[in-house]
Amino acid sequence: MQNQAYVAQTPAHSPQCQLHAIWQVCADASYRVNRPEKARDTLVAVRTVAGCGTVVTERNVVLAPAQSLVVFQGNAIKQYATTHQDWDFFWFEFDWVGGMGLTLERVYALPMEKSESLYLSECRRSLIQTGHKQAQYGAAMFAALLSYWISNTDIGGDGERLLFQQILYEINAGLKKHLTVSGLAQAHHMSDRTLRNIFYRQAGQSPLQVIRDCRLHAAREMLDSTDLLVKEVGAQVGFSNAFYFSREFKEKYGISPLQYRAEKRGTLPHDALGL
Repeated sequence: MQNQAYVAQTPAHSPQCQLHAIWQVCADASYRVNRPEKARDTLVAVRTVAGCGTVVTERNVVLAPAQSLVVFQGNAIKQYATTHQDWDFFWFEFDWVGGMGLTLERVYALPMEKSESLYLSECRRSLIQTGHKQAQYGAAMFAALLSYWISNTDIGGDGERLLFQQILYEINAGLKKHLTVSGLAQAHHMSDRTLRNIFYRQAGQSPLQVIRDCRLHAAREMLDSTDLLVKEVGAQVGFSNAFYFSREFKEKYGISPLQYRAEKRGTLPHDALGL
């Protein structure tokens, strides 16, 4: 895990904001931090670049997926940790005068753009240098960065779509595992019903239907790209029974796995299942 901290010797401030610290964290799956009860009472912006993390507050458990922004009241944060994988993020501690236009603890979709790196580098540089002018410059750059986020953020809210994409990524990364609705829901701190509702809104299907389709799609790609037997392909994507796999594949694609491969390669199947 890599963790770089940039903490102001004198808090960087402008008429609108005061920047206290920036952390750049590249965390592995074991990363978990319990925030001290007497932590500085500032606003905290969590800017996730890649991976996914969870921030536990007094009221919520907030998922911070890749390419997102979430702002918190610092003293409400109790714990933050990775969620099943690495988490690459920036952590900003700051004070802000007036309204920001962002709702606390709400996940906003925010693609990472190249122009953002300029603001980030200038903010970091200002914190490691001393002097009143540098502090003012750093605060001004952070105010510009925050304004940039607000202008490019999906203020209408796209947190659910990001959450769905994150769960979909986890499904595709773990097709060989025993995936259940309850397991996915617990991993993301929600009820089974909430998870099902998210899937119906985002995909028009239940979680189990999505898992099945992901498995069959991956199986079709493996039939194209490998010489594994049909039963081996099924096992690789989570079907323990070759007959069940063949039946599900045919139901979705109108053709058996062996026939699909034969047609793709211009050959004739030698048996019904390729066992």
